[in-house]
Amino acid sequence: MREHNDFNHLCEHPDLHHSPLPFHPPKKFLTISTEKKKVYSPSVSFTIIVAIIFIQALTPFTEVYADHTVFIQNKVARGSYTEVAIVLENKKGDFYWNGDSGIIDAEGAWTHTGYSLHVPDNVNSYWVAFRVAASTEEDKWRGPINNDGDKCWHFHGTLESWEVYEC
Repeated sequence: MREHNDFNHLCEHPDLHHSPLPFHPPKKFLTISTEKKKVYSPSVSFTIIVAIIFIQALTPFTEVYADHTVFIQNKVARGSYTEVAIVLENKKGDFYWNGDSGIIDAEGAWTHTGYSLHVPDNVNSYWVAFRVAASTEEDKWRGPINNDGDKCWHFHGTLESWEVYEC
């Protein structure tokens, strides 16, 4: 019968038969390193790559206009509402502001509030219709305008007597 402190039967390795313990770890596992390890921060190129990926992920959620812009300066008397529409052809007289078929873009704002409209690059020329809501004057038309760059227009006057000038 075997004694209780005889562990040789637990391990079949021949080198361990002479030891009272079943396993001796190699000495290299027992040494403790005193070297300071360098901690690396992300490189600049890694940071730039992450930033580019982040920007590309947000791009579909932002408006980007590579087209031309028509800026409107609204200086009509207080309490007036102005509207501007960019259209493909001159309708002459009053423009149908509630859904004309030829509208490229349309915007409006109360007095002393500027705004802008956008014209796609694939439009060669366009007309601009101007109106002051509740005015007895007819809509004013400008054009045809070549779509070769950004433009600016300036409303000036009162509800019953207003004019549009190029900036």
